[in-house]
Amino acid sequence: MALNEASDRKYATTADVQAAIEQLELVANHKLYRTAQGFLPGSEYDNPMELLNEAVKRCMQAALGERGRPWPLDVAFEAFLITVMEGLASDSRSSWYQRNHVEVEALAVEGLSNDDALARHGHDSPAIDEELLAGTERREREAREEAAITRIKNHFADNQAVSNLVDGKLADLSPAEIREMFDMTLTQYESAQRAYRRGVEKLFSNGGTK
Repeated sequence: MALNEASDRKYATTADVQAAIEQLELVANHKLYRTAQGFLPGSEYDNPMELLNEAVKRCMQAALGERGRPWPLDVAFEAFLITVMEGLASDSRSSWYQRNHVEVEALAVEGLSNDDALARHGHDSPAIDEELLAGTERREREAREEAAITRIKNHFADNQAVSNLVDGKLADLSPAEIREMFDMTLTQYESAQRAYRRGVEKLFSNGGTK
């Protein structure tokens, strides 16, 4: 939804949010579903719709004057939801509960409950040691990937077009879907793509030590 030129309101009302939600039912909201799917790993959310619903809920709460995520009317609703979902998933991955929950799951092996895994942790058990090692390696890899993504997003924080491009790539959207999602012309998309390539090459030159 675009900002109404006749209005000086900066953030959406409940009516704005409701209208945008209803419109999503008619447009290709499957893109948001796929985007949410990409944000799930390592978070507490079990499915894309749960994360998407939580993002919409936070938006509506803000419109009601409660604590939430206010929707700036000069930002496309779908793009705004992507940002909210990414933030929710990131917050979830870094939460105390989720870090410890993942740790317990890494200890658990087939036929062994989480409680049993905790009880046996520290004893001589090659199976648990292997699971723990695999879980540790996975978390370290995910941490490196998340750090790289954070570094890229921070680098392009002042370039909205490239930031949108990055979000689209993370959601595994096609170029056409990215352009449609963020209302980009072909020229804008190609310009953002060139800026993205130059920025990433510079950012990670010499192994990313600069």
